[in-house]
Amino acid sequence: MRKRLPMLVASIVALLVLVLGANLVVNAQGKEPPARAKQIQASINAYKADLAKQGMYNCCTKMSCDMCATHMGGCPCGKNLAAKKPVCPQCKGMWHAGGGKLAGIKAEDVKVMKPMAPKKK
Repeated sequence: MRKRLPMLVASIVALLVLVLGANLVVNAQGKEPPARAKQIQASINAYKADLAKQGMYNCCTKMSCDMCATHMGGCPCGKNLAAKKPVCPQCKGMWHAGGGKLAGIKAEDVKVMKPMAPKKK
């Protein structure tokens, strides 16, 4: 497991760069994100708000994840973490970047969900 940890951390960082990278890099350059990126993010945010109203979205990070909404149709990470269960890779990465929002939890204690295999048709 210790040999896999650097690979896991690198994977999480890569995922965060993939998910958030365009917005972070462009903003770091002092430019607005492209209009299409803004539209996509606004759509995802609206979807997450709808899921939250239905009780299906409970993220554990300050900047709520997009991964659960777009890949699972809801976010169990807040409930999972409160029960000491794993969270999605995006939430895990945000915890390590200082973005966790649940009191009394240390980033190093946050575990990541196992990847889900695609369903066979």
